[in-house]
Amino acid sequence: MRRKRILIAGGGTAGHFYPALAVAEELAKRGWQVLFVVKSKDICLSHLAESNLPYIEIEMAPFPRNFSPLSHIAFWRKLRRAHNLLKKICEDFFPEAALGFGSYVSFPALTAAKSSRIGVFIHESNAKFGIANKLCSKFADIIFLGLPLKTEKNKKMELVGTPIRKIFIQSHSPISARRVLNLKDEAPTFLVMGGSQGAQEINKAIIELAKHFCEKNLDFQLIHLSGTRDFEKVKSGYGEEFLSKKRNIKLFAYRKDMDQIYAAADIVLARAGASTLAELIYLKKPAFLVPLPSSAAGHQLFNAKILAEAGTGKIILQKENFRKTLETAMLEFVKNPSIKDKMKEGYKKLEIANMLESSGKIADKIERWRLKNEN
Repeated sequence: MRRKRILIAGGGTAGHFYPALAVAEELAKRGWQVLFVVKSKDICLSHLAESNLPYIEIEMAPFPRNFSPLSHIAFWRKLRRAHNLLKKICEDFFPEAALGFGSYVSFPALTAAKSSRIGVFIHESNAKFGIANKLCSKFADIIFLGLPLKTEKNKKMELVGTPIRKIFIQSHSPISARRVLNLKDEAPTFLVMGGSQGAQEINKAIIELAKHFCEKNLDFQLIHLSGTRDFEKVKSGYGEEFLSKKRNIKLFAYRKDMDQIYAAADIVLARAGASTLAELIYLKKPAFLVPLPSSAAGHQLFNAKILAEAGTGKIILQKENFRKTLETAMLEFVKNPSIKDKMKEGYKKLEIANMLESSGKIADKIERWRLKNEN
């Protein structure tokens, strides 16, 4: 019997990396030898190092969106080098399968696996295929989906959900979570976060609205996760004196205890990345969703529509009058916080897999494929 070995490619953004890491850790527990593939200097390298999983870095870049010949030449050179390197790795490591999570680093990993006659699996966490997954879906053995794809139909597709962090196994009451943050037990409470690709426009609008709501003496609470990159700028925008006086405004660069943070919130204002949606769906949290305008192929808007059509989320587009539209939505919630109950009911309409079980389901299906192909 061949040894259980798998190549897993993912990274670039948290939405591609964390689900890949969750599956890698699940397979490692089951005795698989996992080799992770990430791009050089990936933002997720520190987390990967903590996992003690072996990994390799490759030089790769996203497909150029401009018409510069030099950009295209550089891209294709890097792609060819990456493919050749990964082909050699497949020959030396000799995995039985390769699993890609849709980042551009996954494309050369999966093409190398295919040309080496290795089983190919992909996971698409968004509601619309990215370029890498779209291309690799043509030769993949199984296509795992995090969300339903309305625009694509393929008999190889299986809806398994998007793996989320195990910390969400723990449950907390809103009151106990708010007390950890030194917030009031009862008040309409917002959680604002921008995701790994940033949210400068959201941060700017929230600073202005928080000050405006405080001036009007509105009863509300705000947990603002600015992101590490923008923290000092956001802190300066609020002003230290304002933050020191306002117990109802809590600003953090990030928090590891997201189980507590989500529990403290009545409603979440966030981007519509796949990992964020997976967490919202699992926790059944009402949301105001601001799709990242520059997301590849507009996939965040497709993601947001999944919740909007079920009534669990409201889409707020980042365009002209963004601040005013956001103010209207937040004021409506402050004045009538009970609308969160109706929004939560919408989750009953969604046929989505249990996100905490997703990594196990993916591992199960890969192992069944392995046994089938050994016979």
